Amino acid sequence: MDTMRIDFHAHVLPKADHGSSDLAASCKQLKEARDAGVDLIVATPHFYPNRHRVETFLERREKAAKEAEAAFTEYSIERRLGAEVLLCEGLENLKGLDALCIENTSCILLEMPFEPLSDRILNTIYEIQTSCQLTPIMAHVDRYMHYDIERVLALGVYAQVNAS
Repeated sequence: MDTMRIDFHAHVLPKADHGSSDLAASCKQLKEARDAGVDLIVATPHFYPNRHRVETFLERREKAAKEAEAAFTEYSIERRLGAEVLLCEGLENLKGLDALCIENTSCILLEMPFEPLSDRILNTIYEIQTSCQLTPIMAHVDRYMHYDIERVLALGVYAQVNAS
């Protein structure tokens, strides 16, 4: 049985966020991914609810994805679009939240706030699961306090861990 290697959280789209300054940088990332045996990359530029509008973000992401389309083909890597969405209180009320999910799924990659998790934030995660019917995945949980991670995982949330 062949195993598919997926890079589930990559800032690889040119000029979409801090991950890639231009197409040349994206190509370098894609070459490294191919050399590591990656078959599929989920491109997840940052989405900050306090700075971005969903529609503007989606337009910027689509433009960057089109710019990199030939490079993904050249390196024989499949691509899915998503976002790394900063988790904040009330996020479940954001109009268009489902458009930030990983392409063709109900999975949403959430970046935890850089502060201890409050009960209100935990309630937001719960509402994203129940009211929005989305599947939260916490990004790079290896960066956060063990206590907070345990509280999130107790909600049945999935976790993404950086390979390093």
